[in-house]
Amino acid sequence: MNIGQIVGGASRWFIPCIMMYYVLLYFVRKYLMRFKWWVFVVACIIPIVRFVMYEDIGSYHMYRNHTFRFFYWFPFMLMGAYIGSKNVILKQKVWRDAIMTLVCTGLHLGLLLACTKKENLCPYQMLSLVPLMGTCIYLYNLFQADIFKLLMKSNVGYGIQAIAALCLESYIVQYVLFTDKINYLFPLNIIILVVEVILLAYAVRTLGRTFKQLFEKEDFRWKEIFRLV
Repeated sequence: MNIGQIVGGASRWFIPCIMMYYVLLYFVRKYLMRFKWWVFVVACIIPIVRFVMYEDIGSYHMYRNHTFRFFYWFPFMLMGAYIGSKNVILKQKVWRDAIMTLVCTGLHLGLLLACTKKENLCPYQMLSLVPLMGTCIYLYNLFQADIFKLLMKSNVGYGIQAIAALCLESYIVQYVLFTDKINYLFPLNIIILVVEVILLAYAVRTLGRTFKQLFEKEDFRWKEIFRLV
């Protein structure tokens, strides 16, 4: 498996997608912040227009292997960047936020399932992105509650942050390490592979931070390079 297959394989299409989004977001922040809402509107209109113009819309699937699926999620990144930078929080009601998160998630999955199973509903599958946006907003708002802030300051919170810190790297490297050669050690082989993936993911993340600091003016910050969380 080469680097192209690791980063750009069919099942890992979201990795170059995220990379592309960060480049676009850089230009938006640098040159277009005064027009951020227009950028958001245009980012929403482009995939809608392309979807409507798709030649064989009856067999179209948003998640299948086509380049244009990259455009569907940029509005989500713009929204997340705006909410995070402005610390936008709705009036908090834990139960409401929790229920609305579940409702929006259910609507998203239900619409996507229905629209991709029946050809006559296929043109409407993009509507599933609306409740998905609601899921993102309500879930973000839910985790701003005091109870979750206290949880994140505990050992449980540290564990969650540690898992999140290596999530992307683990996903990238796991396919390099998966093997059936130690199946005779079952169930220890599962533990061995998990440990190997975590260690390699940590090494990749550490190398990435080192490479990043090579191009900065400041001296190396070794603690920042090696810290897990």
